[in-house]
Amino acid sequence: MRSTTHRTKTVAAGAAASPIQNFTGFYRAHVRAVESFLGVRAGSAEATKDLVAETFATALVCRDQFRGSSIAQERAWILAIARSQLSHHWRRASIERRAVAAFEIEGAYEEEPTLRVVQRCDVERVRPDLLAALSALPAEQQRTVALRVVHDLEYEAIAAETGVTEEVARARVSRGLRTLARRLETRRRALPSAA
Repeated sequence: MRSTTHRTKTVAAGAAASPIQNFTGFYRAHVRAVESFLGVRAGSAEATKDLVAETFATALVCRDQFRGSSIAQERAWILAIARSQLSHHWRRASIERRAVAAFEIEGAYEEEPTLRVVQRCDVERVRPDLLAALSALPAEQQRTVALRVVHDLEYEAIAAETGVTEEVARARVSRGLRTLARRLETRRRALPSAA
């Protein structure tokens, strides 16, 4: 029992001293490396910004899982998260390209592909599915997606309107649009094909 108490105090003391507990300091120490890593791999500046935001959002949520003790270990950990986010990004892009092809949307795959799909698809044909998918989103994602797609606001304006940082607004829009694209793709696959 005594060794357990001593170990708990040591872990707690170590956790309090960890830069991950000071997430702002952690972010500042590693954001340039993450931007650099993702910038050459993401395909666009917009995708890079989204991926950086999602990488640090994931790190914030999972910071208690970090077991390292050095700056080098922190860097390796955050870059592993960035690699995972990049992998998800390319998988999603592949799904979005297939959805664009399936809905026969010309010119839809541009810098912000999911937004272009939602804006250019045959809205009347997919309206019931789109409304159902939109209503299933968490409230904060519904609002940010509406501000971005319907009201055509920039991320800075969305952040001001919703009271969050631009990175959080960008991440919410990105997650919401990806979810909409996935749900529409799932619905499209469920429809009988016209042969």
